[in-house]
Amino acid sequence: MHRTLFRAALVGLIAIAMLFCAGCTTTPSGNATPSGTTVATGTPTETTGTATIAPTTTEEANLTPTVGANQTPAAEPVVTPGLMNTTWEWTAIETMDGMNQTVVTNPSMYSLVFHPNGSYGIRNDCNVGAGNYTLATTSLNLTAPVTTLAWCGNESHDQLFLASLLNVSAYTLTPAGRLSLALGESGQQMVFKANVTEATPVINATFVNKTWRWTGMTQTMPSKEVTVSNPNQYTIFFAPNGTYAVKADCNTGTGNFTLEKTVLKISKPTLTKAYCGDRSVDRDFLDGLSRVKAFQTDSTGRLILTMENPNNRMIFKP
Repeated sequence: MHRTLFRAALVGLIAIAMLFCAGCTTTPSGNATPSGTTVATGTPTETTGTATIAPTTTEEANLTPTVGANQTPAAEPVVTPGLMNTTWEWTAIETMDGMNQTVVTNPSMYSLVFHPNGSYGIRNDCNVGAGNYTLATTSLNLTAPVTTLAWCGNESHDQLFLASLLNVSAYTLTPAGRLSLALGESGQQMVFKANVTEATPVINATFVNKTWRWTGMTQTMPSKEVTVSNPNQYTIFFAPNGTYAVKADCNTGTGNFTLEKTVLKISKPTLTKAYCGDRSVDRDFLDGLSRVKAFQTDSTGRLILTMENPNNRMIFKP
């Protein structure tokens, strides 16, 4: 009986062990891949961290041009100064080969401006003046200028500047903005640089780049009418760079003007101070110019400069 009970217990334990093992699953090894899992073998489609987003269209890609390591950005265009309407500052006198040179330490005190009407203006240290020139191809000659006559001191180069200008025979102009004036047969030349420190205004108007001869003036307060019998002695030339050259009987000078639409303002000129005689109307001419406020041209081609009182006018003919 004891053996029968032992066998029955043993059979029961085996049955329980078999039932327990039937519910077990096999654990895959560390390098095994579970079935049903897909392993990606290509490049991941998304990357965590900082993402770089490429432009989606050609237009977007071209919005910001780039310069490669071996490429040079385009240079700014260079504007070459022209002979006319440029302020030329005297820097030296030198031999034609550039070897022997007398350097001017203060170029801005000695300047030269050529106007298209055949006149020129100068600053000669503490003096100013104006004269005429003739130009044929590269041949250039200057007449003696009429200038103020102040004494500029022992260190001034004013006498050398004037004497050299009267000996000019030709000119050359380089793209770099260097003007050379040959001094006859001496083998020397005056050297100038263009003053480009400030933007030069360009004024376009019907009266610019013309020489105007003063023919008369009318005013009402006080009542006065001036008729000029010799208009060629009273002239004004307006240059596109905002400067003007004036002849007031026996005197000459230069100044500046501004124009905004039809509003014209003429500064007081720097002028020679010779006495032109009792019959001269130079004072009326200069006083009228200082009072100008506007301009107009009429159908006959006259230039009419209106003064502070619109009934007061200066009349010019080309």
